[in-house]
This record gives sequence, C-alpha cells and structure tokens, in this order.
Amino acid sequence: MTLPDRRLQFLLGSLLALTLIAACDGNDPPTTPTPAPAPAPAPAPAPAPAPTPAPTPTPTPTPAPPPAPVQVALTGTVTATDAGRLSGATVTVLDGANAGRSTTTNSNGEYRLDSLTQGNANVAAVATGYQEARLGVFVNGTNTLNFTLLRGGPFTEFGPGRWRVGTDIAPGRYFSDPIEGCYWERQRGQSGAANDVIANDIARYDAAQMIVDILPGDVAFEANLQCGRWFNTPRGGQESRIRPGVFLVGPQVAPGIYETEARAECYWERLSGFRGDSGDIIASDFDADGGRQVVEIGSGDVGFKSHGGCGTWTRASSSSISSRPAPSSAGEIQRNRELSRRGIPRR
Repeated sequence: MTLPDRRLQFLLGSLLALTLIAACDGNDPPTTPTPAPAPAPAPAPAPAPAPTPAPTPTPTPTPAPPPAPVQVALTGTVTATDAGRLSGATVTVLDGANAGRSTTTNSNGEYRLDSLTQGNANVAAVATGYQEARLGVFVNGTNTLNFTLLRGGPFTEFGPGRWRVGTDIAPGRYFSDPIEGCYWERQRGQSGAANDVIANDIARYDAAQMIVDILPGDVAFEANLQCGRWFNTPRGGQESRIRPGVFLVGPQVAPGIYETEARAECYWERLSGFRGDSGDIIASDFDADGGRQVVEIGSGDVGFKSHGGCGTWTRASSSSISSRPAPSSAGEIQRNRELSRRGIPRR
C-alpha cells in the first residue's frame, strides 16, 4: 500500500470516529424551529338580514262621483174648450225635483220646459178666464203633457197667478194656507208698473194662514206659488194658542190677553180688516230685541196678525199682567209697519 492510500484510509477513519462520537453525545444540533402555522382567519360575520319592508298599502280607490241627474224636457200644449190653443197660459211644476219651474205658452199655445230632472211631477196650467187644470206625469224627455182648460169664473177658489176681479174671481174675503215666501198684490191696473199695486203683503215665515179682502173696485189680484190655493172659507177653527199668521177674531182667535216669549223682530197687528194697508191696523208693535210680549185682543177686533219672530201666543190671566199695552198712535202704527216691511216694495 502506497502512502497516498494510507493517508486516504486515515482520513476516512477519522471522519467515521468523529461521526460516532457526535452520535453518542445525544446533543442534537440546534435546529430552526418550524414556525407554527398562522391561525386561520376568523370567518367574516354573516351580514344582518335586511329588514323586511312593510307592505305598501293598496290605495283606496276614489269613489266615482254620482252620476249627474238626467236632464230632460217637457213639452205640450194648452187648449181651451171654446177657443182652441191658448197663448200666454202659465204652466207650472207643482212638486218634485222641479217644483216651481214655470213657463208660458207661445202664440201657438205650445210650451216647453227645459233642463228638468227626470222624475214624477204634478203640473198645473192656468189662463185668465179659465179654470186651472192639473195633470200628473213622469218626466222622461219623451212624453208630452197637453192641457184642456174649461171656461169659468168668477171663481171663489183659485190658485197662483194674476186674476181679473169680477171676471175671473169674485171679490170677497179669501184664505190660504201658504208656505214661507207667500206674496200677494191687490192691483188697480195690469201694466206691471209699481203704481198699479194698491196693497201687498209677504210672509217671510211659515204662516198658518193668510187672509186678504179683495174689493169690488180692484182690477186684479196676483199671488205667487208659495201662497197655494185661495178659498172663501177659513182654513181652520178656533185654537187656544195663536201661531204665526193672520186670523179671524172670534171664529179662530178668542178675544183676551195673550203673552209670548218672542225672538228678535216680533211684529203683531190688531186689525179691523184685511185689505193689506195701514188703514186696517187698530194697534201694533215691533220689538227688535225680543223677550216677553203682551197683547190684548179686543172683542171688536176683526183680525189678528203675528209674524214668525213672535212665536206662539198663549192666553194669560189678568192677574199675571202688571199693565196692559197702551194704544198705538197713528205715527207708531206707521213706524212699526215700515220696520216690519223692510225689503217689501213700499205701497
């Protein structure tokens, strides 16, 4: 064995010995620790559930407006039994939805009422010198209503309109059971001028009765629809209380002392007649404020008139009255009358 070989053997032996010594020592060479695995990231929190939206309310449908009343027309003719078609006859709806609608016939005796509400109605036709005629109809726009009037007069019962005294109606005392707004005129002419009116009156309240004396010298008498029909007999008998209106003393109102708790603008009259002028007033009073009112109706009085503001009068005993009403002077009568007739044409 050559020297180089021996040297190689020596080096290998030495290396082996050192290896064995290190193994026997038990001390492992330091090692780099394996890093701990990074903790897994916490899972992201689940998103909060979105709030459930409130249901949108269903809008309440706007109710359809009620249908407009059907507008129709009524046509027809007015004929006299002795004169053919009548020009200037008045045709008036008396009741129902079209109450008060009125027109006059043309030169051919024809009439037409437009813009009427469909429905049932009683209709009247009247002409000077002829009796009033009334017919019922269902106004639907397709039917006609024809009137035939009978010659008549002078009547002692009549309705609204203008009537010639002595020809159409007889002079005399007439009574009606009106509604509020009844207006009448005694006339000396028929031109329509203000000075044609002799006397007039209006009930701006619900009167239980109206009375008028139509004189033989009057040319005409005119009353509106609110007065209703006029009769030559009273519309009621005697009552223990006095309601608003005009009444006969004796047959309807007993003489005596009466009292009432009046509202504002209480007006009353003791009357010697029913012509409608100041000459018939025996005594009167007008109280603008109201309160307790007392009146003594005399046995010689012909009538008593009381407006709506007075309310209802009741009998009072003499012992409950401290003093009786003083008589009215002519000036007071005129003043009271003018206060009560504010808004009525001066006659």
